[in-house]
Amino acid sequence: MKLWHLIMLGALAFIAGLVAYMPLGAVVSGETIPALHSVRTAGTLWRGRVTGLVLAGKPHVLTVDASPWSALSLRWAGHWRLTGRAVQGDGQATLGLSGAASVYDTRITMTTEADIGVALPLVLHIDLDRLSVDGGGRCTQALGQVRTNSLSALGQRIGWQAPPLAGPLRCRDGRIAVDMTGQTPQNDSVSVTILLAEDGMIIDTRIHTRTPALIALLGRAGFAATDGAYRRQDRRSFNGL
Repeated sequence: MKLWHLIMLGALAFIAGLVAYMPLGAVVSGETIPALHSVRTAGTLWRGRVTGLVLAGKPHVLTVDASPWSALSLRWAGHWRLTGRAVQGDGQATLGLSGAASVYDTRITMTTEADIGVALPLVLHIDLDRLSVDGGGRCTQALGQVRTNSLSALGQRIGWQAPPLAGPLRCRDGRIAVDMTGQTPQNDSVSVTILLAEDGMIIDTRIHTRTPALIALLGRAGFAATDGAYRRQDRRSFNGL
């Protein structure tokens, strides 16, 4: 091996070593990201832990574990895990210097609350093959499925055989969108479209039904009868999830 090869390998090893021991707090802190002013960090950028993350008003913990050698390709690449009462997730991710990011081989469970005449616990299960955004936060690729069986609680209250909902996660005009549908044996149908915006999400719900108890409930919940369906559109901030 030539001398300059050895010098190059030594330089690369030195750079990888510096990055490996870079404190996570140098990158994730209230000074670098004002919205994270209350977080606490431990460990390094490549094997670290972030506590004090608040999602939906509840505390969460993020852990990361990656190889510092990925820095030689000018990106962070590794495994992440998020635990908490509102969101739990586990998967792989990459983050480039430009801010472009991808998550893949990922499973996420979100727990929030839906209001369809009555307050219902809403649990979303998200299976992501890949989700990519560019440095400006625009969705560039999305391959995944979202599902929930949370309407069953409503069905039990009013004697309605509520359907499970499922559908794809995709990019739509640079935003992340979810389209879930479900149908009962009695041909009642439900469709829910979720479109993520910068500060929250827009939720468009359409229900086709002839079930009297459900129609009465939807009327009290502010659903409007239109085109043979009952429809309501809501906008929710991420802080209010």
